[in-house]
Amino acid sequence: PGMVLNALHVKNDQVPYPWKFRSRGAGRENWPKMTTTPLAIISIHLQGMTDSPSILTYHHLAPYFHGNLVLVNLTFNFDKPRRYFDSQLESMLQEFEDGEFEEWTRFLVIITTHSDPESGDLHIAPNNTGAVPVDNLFSVIFPERFRKILQREKNKNILNLLSCGALSSRPSSRDAIKGIASLPKAITTYRWTHPCARPMGNDAPASVQCPQCGRLKTVSPKSTGQITSILKCSKCPWSEIYRLPEGFQWCQGETPTNGLERGAWAAKVERIVSKDDMEVS
Repeated sequence: PGMVLNALHVKNDQVPYPWKFRSRGAGRENWPKMTTTPLAIISIHLQGMTDSPSILTYHHLAPYFHGNLVLVNLTFNFDKPRRYFDSQLESMLQEFEDGEFEEWTRFLVIITTHSDPESGDLHIAPNNTGAVPVDNLFSVIFPERFRKILQREKNKNILNLLSCGALSSRPSSRDAIKGIASLPKAITTYRWTHPCARPMGNDAPASVQCPQCGRLKTVSPKSTGQITSILKCSKCPWSEIYRLPEGFQWCQGETPTNGLERGAWAAKVERIVSKDDMEVS
C-alpha cells in the first residue's frame, strides 16, 4: 500500500501537522561576531611529537584574521643541552619585545608532551628518557620575560596542555596544575538569545512548531523587552512568556531588541573558584 503524506499547506494556507517535530533550537548565533585583534599561537612540543593541533587551529582561523595571526613553533628535548630550545625561545621573545610583533597582546599557548603513567610527570625528552613535575617544566618554558609578554592581556590568553590522562588523574600533578592556575578567578556562563529562535536564552521548540495547533513556522515574537519576551502563534491562541534567567546581564551593551538577525548575548558570573574547588580535566 502507498504511504499517506499529510499536507503542510492547503490552498496556500498552513494546516495542523499530525506529528511532533523533534528538534532543539540553536544554541549559538548563525553569524557570530569575531574579534580580529592580532593573535599569536605558540606551540611548544616535545621533539618527535606531532604539532597537528596548533597547525589545524592556525589554518582554521587564518581566513578570518587577514594576516593578524601567527604560528610560532618551539621544540624541546632537555635530554640534550638546552641551547637549542633557549635559542628558539630567545628569537621568539625578541620578536614580541621589540620586533614585528611588539604590539601583539593575545596569545594561545599549546604545550604538547607525554606524561608518566605512574606520577603524572611530564616528559622532557623523547623515548621516555626523562620526566619532571609540571611546575618544574613550566619554570623552564615560561621564564620571566615570556611571562611578562603573556601578561599584556591577562584575561584574553588561553593555555592548552595536551598530554596523557595521568597528568590530571594523579593527585600530585593535578594539584600542581591547580597551583599554577591561580586562574580561573570565576566561572561565567554565557547564553545566546534571539527574539524567536532562543527567547531570553531559553530553548524554544515552539519557534519551529506550535505546541498547540501543530503548525510549522507560525510562531513569532509578539513583544520583546529587556527581561521578558512573548512568542505567539498566528494561527491559534497559543502564546508563552519567556524570561531572562536570574542573574544574567546583557554583554557589552547588547540588547535583545537590537534588530540584528545574529541576536544578542547574556552572561552570568556563577561563582568565584578557589584552588581546592578547581576541576582539572
